[in-house]
Amino acid sequence: MLRCYALLLLLAAIRDAHAQVNVTKRHLRRTLPVVRCGLCPHLENGHLKVLADARVPYWTAEINHVLELRETWTSLFRPDTTPDVLLDYFELPYDPLVAAASVNWARQQIADQHVPLRMQILFLNHLFDIDGVPVDEFSSMVETATIQWGLPPGFAMGVAFRHAVHADRYSRDHRQQCLQVVHRLLDLGARFSEATFDDWISLQALHQDVALRLNELIDFSDAIVKAAMRLAREALQAPDYQMVRTAVEFDVGDTISDGLLRALVEHGLDINAVDEALCETRFTSAFVNGHVSKAALLIELGADFENVLTPSSAAHEDNWWDLPLEREMSEADSALLQCMLKYSVDPAEAFSNFFAAFRPETVTSLTIRMALESLPEIDDASLWAHRVLDRLLANGYDRSITDLIGFIGNDMSLTSDMGTSLLVNMDICKRQNPIDDLEQLTASSTEHQIRSALSTVDPVSGRTVLHKNCMTVEVYRWISQRSSVSVLDLDWSGRTCLDYWVLDAVDHVRPHYEVAQLVQLFWLALDLGPDATTMYDLVVRSCTEWTRMRLERHPAVLQELYYSASARFHPILEHIREFVTDVVVYLHSLDAGSAGYLLHGALMSITIGGSDTDIKRQMNLISMLCCYDYGRLMLVQWPSDGWTPLHRAAAHPCLHQFVPVMLTWASRYGILETLLHVADVHSRTFLHVIADRLEYVPVFISRRAGGSYPYDTSDDFDALLRTILAHLTGMSPSGRTGFPVLPAPALRHLFSARDGLTGRTFLDLVKASLRGRPDDSLIQMSTDIIDAVHGWAAVTPLL
Repeated sequence: MLRCYALLLLLAAIRDAHAQVNVTKRHLRRTLPVVRCGLCPHLENGHLKVLADARVPYWTAEINHVLELRETWTSLFRPDTTPDVLLDYFELPYDPLVAAASVNWARQQIADQHVPLRMQILFLNHLFDIDGVPVDEFSSMVETATIQWGLPPGFAMGVAFRHAVHADRYSRDHRQQCLQVVHRLLDLGARFSEATFDDWISLQALHQDVALRLNELIDFSDAIVKAAMRLAREALQAPDYQMVRTAVEFDVGDTISDGLLRALVEHGLDINAVDEALCETRFTSAFVNGHVSKAALLIELGADFENVLTPSSAAHEDNWWDLPLEREMSEADSALLQCMLKYSVDPAEAFSNFFAAFRPETVTSLTIRMALESLPEIDDASLWAHRVLDRLLANGYDRSITDLIGFIGNDMSLTSDMGTSLLVNMDICKRQNPIDDLEQLTASSTEHQIRSALSTVDPVSGRTVLHKNCMTVEVYRWISQRSSVSVLDLDWSGRTCLDYWVLDAVDHVRPHYEVAQLVQLFWLALDLGPDATTMYDLVVRSCTEWTRMRLERHPAVLQELYYSASARFHPILEHIREFVTDVVVYLHSLDAGSAGYLLHGALMSITIGGSDTDIKRQMNLISMLCCYDYGRLMLVQWPSDGWTPLHRAAAHPCLHQFVPVMLTWASRYGILETLLHVADVHSRTFLHVIADRLEYVPVFISRRAGGSYPYDTSDDFDALLRTILAHLTGMSPSGRTGFPVLPAPALRHLFSARDGLTGRTFLDLVKASLRGRPDDSLIQMSTDIIDAVHGWAAVTPLL
């Protein structure tokens, strides 16, 4: 009734404003506070838009401003909202009258349930993820959202309690701030909701079960945890205290009743906690086990089903759609899908993931019907169908696409209005016959439309149609016959198509013979002559450092690459092994190219087992080459990557024994400082090369009897780096630094050098590579040494 009166009053005011020709602008300005504060909160957006269209001076602008504020407020409860978006909203400058009107309208929106409970919970989660804001400002944000707008204060206190007790996730200042917010909310009269839950026996049993388990997530000896539990015990009623205590301790499990689950979420339960043993969340457990109604309830209570809200560690572990389900798709699953699409950041992606979870025979008969029934209100059928097909093909859909193409109809377009292309996004790894699929997709398109779709660059990733894992010669020929896309085009991350070609569906390095074939295909696509370069140099110049590291850890692939680069040195090395006495004379007789890169050739040959396998003779050979011409060969940089022999020896575990040899000879010939500071084509010293390879990057190597096993060498680089740091600083076995081999300013310059790829120092790379490792002794050792070097340099006069 109040809204009707407000609308009539405003229409009358506008009528009078039109009728009174002599009305002054000042008079109209005086009516604006009435519009903003008295009438607007009681009018829906549709009514305000009608009034704005009346184009009364000053009123139209004011009403449009109110509509913009409402739209901004509404955007806070969208699936893709982030903590930064919330912080930006609260930092907007507001006229007090406009703010008052907005608060009243917002409260009405919450009261009328226009904002679903899930979005309210996610809003509060995002709000409490904001860090680094003064406590008064943060408390004001929470009060505005709960006390003024009407978001459930119980859920806010639950989130605050959860943040306060988790020292493993949040900073001490943030936890203390959350505890202060709970105090403030309680002072303002905030309470948990009236008990709609009455299964106290189940709660008591759960509480006892949680108490008996060893919970290492929460340190109850922590001062803030103690304060939080004391506050809950003293300020809350006994059932609420017991509920809070149980909620913050209870990490996983989906077998509790719906009522108890809802109550625990309000009191601080982390609904996205990951069961480390199973690597899955509550939602995944419920979905996989067929508890579909529980899965839907979890979504309503804020569960992350898209891996966009959970911590990064969980996001990689909880892809519930990766493995086919054993159960059949049911009508309940249809309702669950509707729930997912309602709250999804990307509905088509969620739709694709949903069907990827079921067995092929279950999905085939339902795909088309479910796609049409699941049509979001904001899209038309053609655009929605195109987007679904695009996501299914991009996510490795491995079944027939005939029916999928059929439900789009005759108007199917290969490109969308968002600038994406079905042909670019299509994942060919799981397609049994990708050529047939490409022919089907393009059957109803013109030559111009096909060329346009093949030439499209993905606006998000920058990929072209050639940036595909699992590329084959046949697919490349099909594409190249219909377009002129260049193999040298880079995606937004700087990767060429060769970076993709050498990897399979799960980003493992493909078999060495396939890698060799695809490098040869890349070579031919560039129209290079037979002697233009080597396979190794082509890969180094065309692939990222990340790809190169993956390939070099695959022995069979490295064999292909290094053999192509070192083959010309094999006769020379064989001659040296047979005629040791005339090595210097022989080397002087060689051309500059052969002699200059011979140390590189010897290291490559040893790496792939192409030279003498006797370790003593290998050591003699490398020492001999290091001594030649006063160590000159140690400073020679390989043309394609800019590596010195020291870079190369540091990059491969089988060559690590030669690193101390090179450092010793370089020191004797007075070139050690020069050698250590040589940077490759990416401005990386040999220390950067070692630090990058500390990271655990398993390469799966096929066993002879079938199967594969993870092959990793990060521990070898750990040992090498410790040896080098001790050598450079004269560190004793007890860990005390002695007499460094270089002046302190030179060492400081070496440790402070930043690589050209990431701008990181050597220590930055060590920390990044070893993140998450339980043993941080190498990080501590590196930090202590660098601090000592900086201390030496500070008191050492520059000469």
